[in-house]
Amino acid sequence: MIKTVAIIGAGSIGGTVAFGLLETLFGLKELLLVDMSPDIVQAQATDLQDCAAHDTIVRSATFKEAAKCDLVLLTANVPTQKDEESSEWVSKSIKFIEGITSAMVPLNPAMTFVVATEPVDHLVNKLRKTCSLPADQIFGVGHSSLCDRRFHRWYREMSDASTHTKVNSSQSKPRVDIGCWVIGSGLRPLVIWPKTEKVDDIKSAWPGRTMFSSSAISDKKGDIWYGPSGLVLEAIKVMAGLVSATPMVLCSFVPSLNLCTSFPCLLGPKGVQSHIDLGLTTTEHEELLSSVNTMAQLE
Repeated sequence: MIKTVAIIGAGSIGGTVAFGLLETLFGLKELLLVDMSPDIVQAQATDLQDCAAHDTIVRSATFKEAAKCDLVLLTANVPTQKDEESSEWVSKSIKFIEGITSAMVPLNPAMTFVVATEPVDHLVNKLRKTCSLPADQIFGVGHSSLCDRRFHRWYREMSDASTHTKVNSSQSKPRVDIGCWVIGSGLRPLVIWPKTEKVDDIKSAWPGRTMFSSSAISDKKGDIWYGPSGLVLEAIKVMAGLVSATPMVLCSFVPSLNLCTSFPCLLGPKGVQSHIDLGLTTTEHEELLSSVNTMAQLE
């Protein structure tokens, strides 16, 4: 059971997720906020405490205190600079996560660590390699997760059908025979179309990767946070047993591929329970590896 949660980064996404948790996890004992800005974190904690309808304590905290929690959410990031190369930003982001994890030693071995900021692939991969947690207790919600949600919505509208078949989670390797997904690195997300007779007609209406662009939002309001926050809250509800497990595209270590990437999986109380066998074709598998290699070249 999730009794204590720490959110590292008390800005737009962190604050939105915190509010959602107070409305969702009624058994939550403590909600800790960690941020580099004392003013922001204190103001957020005070404001959020006013909306805590139950006995949840909301307060600012240190990295050491966060390390003792049942669940840690990383929503802070390294802002990109004008004319900055992607490789430079990735390098700074990796150093950023290294600084955070070094300040949190030792970690609660039962903790689940969720990354909800970009570059999610790199950050999850770095956590897997450097922190003491098992790989299935580390996962991320990023651009591919959001693209997958958008694609499902579009596909349902076009086909007037469910995007997934039922998943038998009692099997050791759950399988989905029909489904559409967006997988791979957030820099190069790949569309995996369902293997159905009607899919060719639907493909003809596909608007392309423009659907995956968030610029229409960020150009007008500066950033996106409701979409990613909603996906994080959905994952936490599953982990808390409040809703039944459904397939989600999350960034995690995929044993069959021996790499970290965004891929459909089922969550359990302690994190990633299993990955779903999509039955990728040889071409799809090669495209996935190419997508991930593009990410790796930036490190």
